Amino acid sequence: MVIGAIIGVFASVGTMALERIINRVGKFRIFYKRSFAREANSKPWGVYRNEMGEKEIMIPMSVEFQNTSYSPKIIRDFAVYAYINDCQIAEFRQIYRSRTIHKRGNEIIGIDKFKYGEEESYSFVVKPTSIAHYSFEFILHFQTACVNINNLRIGFYDERNKFHLYKMCSFEDAWVEKKCTPDEDWIMLT
Repeated sequence: MVIGAIIGVFASVGTMALERIINRVGKFRIFYKRSFAREANSKPWGVYRNEMGEKEIMIPMSVEFQNTSYSPKIIRDFAVYAYINDCQIAEFRQIYRSRTIHKRGNEIIGIDKFKYGEEESYSFVVKPTSIAHYSFEFILHFQTACVNINNLRIGFYDERNKFHLYKMCSFEDAWVEKKCTPDEDWIMLT
């Protein structure tokens, strides 16, 4: 009887371990596209002067998370960083919401509101066997990183609180005003 109980316990533990391994089978991929701002002027990503005349790098981005495993994946604090070679200079500010006011003369005829990320959060859970699509916008002001950065990177924390960092692109003449070409195709990050 004792031997049967011991065999039962080991069989149960073995089944749970096997089930856990099977649930982790699959891949987690991240794809991104640098795109156009959601505002009425719909500028592509690039370097602009804001309403106060200050230079800023603006990166509107569409991101898709593809989870083919049977376990949920956590992404925390999805962010863009400015670098000089391999030295981090600054973190872009995450934009949580924007709005566009439509006017006819002096009369306001409508207001469009848009929330970025997961209800204004850049942290989220990607469900098992799913694809999740999000829109983000990042801004870096000249005063924050007035040095001539030369590359941009994307970083985030996973469900184990491990930080992942990937090179997004080279970015020469960082503070020269310019409209950059939006990506036509999805770029695989992981």
